Amino acid sequence: EAIFLREKILSRFVGREVIATYDNENRYYEHTLHSTHITDNRFEVKFVLALFNSTLFKFYYQKTNSKGGDIFPQVRISSVESLPIKQASKDVQFTFVEKVDKLLELNKSLHSRKSRLLNRINSNFSLEKMSTKIKNFHSLDFKSFLSELSKSKVQLSLTEQDEWEDYFNNSKEEYNSIKSNIEKIEKKIDQIVYKLYDL
Repeated sequence: EAIFLREKILSRFVGREVIATYDNENRYYEHTLHSTHITDNRFEVKFVLALFNSTLFKFYYQKTNSKGGDIFPQVRISSVESLPIKQASKDVQFTFVEKVDKLLELNKSLHSRKSRLLNRINSNFSLEKMSTKIKNFHSLDFKSFLSELSKSKVQLSLTEQDEWEDYFNNSKEEYNSIKSNIEKIEKKIDQIVYKLYDL
C-alpha cells in the first residue's frame, strides 16, 4: 500500500513513448500504469515529469527502444529508469515546476470543459452510443455536430438548434482556447529542455 500513498509520476504501460502525469493525491492505479517515485532529493518530481513529457525525451525513447511490437508496444519500467535525467540547479528546476503546475491546472480545466458538454449532450439526448466525432467535438463545426446527432436519430427543432449552436460554439471556443494555451506552454518547456541539454 505504501507505493500508492506517496508523491509519484504515473505513466502509461502501453505506448511508443513515455506519456506521464503527476499524482500527489495517493491515487491507486492498475497494471496499465507504471509508477515512478523520485528518491533522489536533488530532483524535483515535476522537473522529471516535464522531461518525461518533452519532445526530446519522446524522440530519445523511440530511438533507443524498438521492442514491444507494433500493436501493443510496451513501455518498460527499466527503460523509463534509464532515461538521461540531467542535473539542474533548483532555480532551473523551479522554472519547470511552475510551468508543470500551470499545465496540470489547464489540463484539469480542459477535461472539465469536455466532460461538461458531453454530459449535457448525453443527459439531453440519451444517446445509446456517443460517436467518436461527438467526443471530439472541438474538431467539428455545428453543422457536422447536427449530422452526428442525426445518425443517432436525434433531430432538433429550429429553436433548439439556435440554443445549441450558441452553447456548442461557446464550449468549443473555450476548449480550443485552453488547448492552445497548453500547447504554448509545452512548446516553451521543449525550448528550455533543448537548452538544458545544450541542443
